[in-house]
Amino acid sequence: MRATLAAQEALFPADYFDPFGMDFANLAIDVVPCVDAPSQAMFNYISYGQSVAAETKTMRIGRFLIYDRTPSPHRIMGAIALKSPKYFDGARDRHLGWPALSEMVDGERIKSDAAIKLRNAALKSIFNIAVCMAVPPYDRHGVGKLIAALALSHPVIGHMETKYPNCVLGVTTTGIWSGSAGQYERIRLGRDMIADQRAKLYERTHTVRRSLNYVPAHFSQATYEAAFDMIRRSHVRIQPFHGYDADPAIRQHLLNAALLHLRIPRRAIAANVISHYFGSVSLACREALATVATLNHPPTERSLAIGEIYAEWLTRTAMPAEHDVAPARLSARAT
Repeated sequence: MRATLAAQEALFPADYFDPFGMDFANLAIDVVPCVDAPSQAMFNYISYGQSVAAETKTMRIGRFLIYDRTPSPHRIMGAIALKSPKYFDGARDRHLGWPALSEMVDGERIKSDAAIKLRNAALKSIFNIAVCMAVPPYDRHGVGKLIAALALSHPVIGHMETKYPNCVLGVTTTGIWSGSAGQYERIRLGRDMIADQRAKLYERTHTVRRSLNYVPAHFSQATYEAAFDMIRRSHVRIQPFHGYDADPAIRQHLLNAALLHLRIPRRAIAANVISHYFGSVSLACREALATVATLNHPPTERSLAIGEIYAEWLTRTAMPAEHDVAPARLSARAT
């Protein structure tokens, strides 16, 4: 991995990793879609630095790099990736008021054709934020909120609507490491007014049961070896668990089987609670997702100008100028 990252660092200008001066009060923000091989390689390099792995190789996808054009050479402030949303998302569905996919009729569960039709149509106008990260040395002073707001900016939404034949009415996202995600909280850029304040750009959504984050990598090799040995000695068919030491999916399956055998609830090994959010620029965008009929009449305003986003961010952010800061070389900390 270190050699791969070092090779990708060669894509950047020769003095890109040199120290420079950074002034948060005078950023020149530019959001650039990754549409060719070099820019996608740069995106892959930048997103390697995020703490949560994200699958961004398949389905509908848009990748973006956020530049600060003030220094020379221009420095990357962050990265955004939007991808197809999950089909089953209880927090999103409850927030939008969508009907259940099935219902009980005379003791029998019957699929709802109307609910399925609505999801099949509406999900084409929703994306999930797979990557939303600030990049060192810009990963301070609340820049994460700025990047989160830029996910609903003109360049991002405009590119996705050009690339795919549907208007974009909203995005889903999660805070994977806690019950709330400060990056998406209290960004008051919504078009609607609530109690003399602009509405939040991202609304917290809720599931019926808590969403829990499981991180198999947190468990030691000895734990998996003990689980494998216990399953083997319990006369359970062991074949499905061979290869657990190389395949994360098999490791998770092994751990679940061991917990079931010991009658320990799976939630006992959860790392933390996951928070859910739905982002849109207005109530009109959310209301357009309510029915198949309203989807045919979307609001004309579905995104925000970069200047408006930056101006709002400046009103609630400390704006120190910093000198002799430099982007981090990921190859230096890779194993």
